[in-house]
Amino acid sequence: MRIVHLHGHGDEPGRSPGLVLFAGDAVATPRGPLEAAGGAAWYEPGDPASAPLAAGRDTVVAAMHTATAAGDEVLLAGYSQGAALTVAYLLSGTAPRPSAAVIANGWLPAELDPTHAVPTLDLPILVVHGTDDEVVDPMAGRAAARLLSRKGAAVVWHEVPGEGHHLGPDAAEVVTAWLAEVRSGRRPGHPLT
Repeated sequence: MRIVHLHGHGDEPGRSPGLVLFAGDAVATPRGPLEAAGGAAWYEPGDPASAPLAAGRDTVVAAMHTATAAGDEVLLAGYSQGAALTVAYLLSGTAPRPSAAVIANGWLPAELDPTHAVPTLDLPILVVHGTDDEVVDPMAGRAAARLLSRKGAAVVWHEVPGEGHHLGPDAAEVVTAWLAEVRSGRRPGHPLT
């Protein structure tokens, strides 16, 4: 399984804190199209004209085409702002489609209208969030997980006790265990309420 990882706001793709979740895996790390303090961004926070999918869409589509060219399954993963973009990409129905997704410390972008999103999602998704996240409220991550579940995805919601916005080894263990299940052909997840 190939992994495409979307970094957070102000991160350099190869040094994104979200990469700790995929230690030992080969990961494609496209760079967001905008410059931000410390690195790159997918969109300008708080700018309604800079909807996540519109600004970063072409970069993500190109990365997904490259990753799927060999016929392998692809996991689309995002951390922080990259996680919000991952949610937007999944709900948009944009091709190529990933076979699984990981959303780390993400949220449902306010610019999205869930009623106009794809009618169904048929893939396993892990949504992991630190309980002590000082940047993104864990309830925002839970709301995104619920919506993805309502759209038909096999969602696993996992709060990591004591971890903040920069996830660490406990979150990495959760991702590793979930990925092992997905790679073995299982679809971990259950409807969220």
